[in-house]
Amino acid sequence: MRKLFEEKYKTLFESTYKKDVNKIKNSIIIHVRLDDMEQGKKGNNNSQCFIGEDNLINLMLSIFKQFKLPIYLMTNNNKTDKDFLIKNVLCKINTEINIDNSCVNNHVLGNDDEEFDVYIMYQCKHLFTSSSSFGFVSALLHNNICYSTKSWCHFNELMGDKISEKYKLYLDF
Repeated sequence: MRKLFEEKYKTLFESTYKKDVNKIKNSIIIHVRLDDMEQGKKGNNNSQCFIGEDNLINLMLSIFKQFKLPIYLMTNNNKTDKDFLIKNVLCKINTEINIDNSCVNNHVLGNDDEEFDVYIMYQCKHLFTSSSSFGFVSALLHNNICYSTKSWCHFNELMGDKISEKYKLYLDF
């Protein structure tokens, strides 16, 4: 699977994110699920909803303190959702996580091609997924340990009863 993704998306990744390719590869990506919504419209599935602004901020501060790497947020390619993350999350803590004011916008990723987003997500050093199968697919393709911030309804179904060294719960925020 990785080879197919590599053949299809490597050149696009390098041309789309020219100067940021190495930064993204040596970063943390957090998949932020915004309830499959535009800001303010709630979905019906509480187990897969947005973790909230405060929890996301606390998560970002905690993982930056632990890993000391750049943080990118992955969401859908909806301008309203991207602007929401920039204004309500990144602009509040950008200096605390070493993001220069001039490039805050570059730290929110998301494209119209969801497979391309999967490719980008498994390029990073550390991946934190939302409670969704989309995030889990990226984690399966990722070479390193990946994290989920909660034990969501399908987490145990996907992981089984054994403790995984590949996909772990991260609750220290």
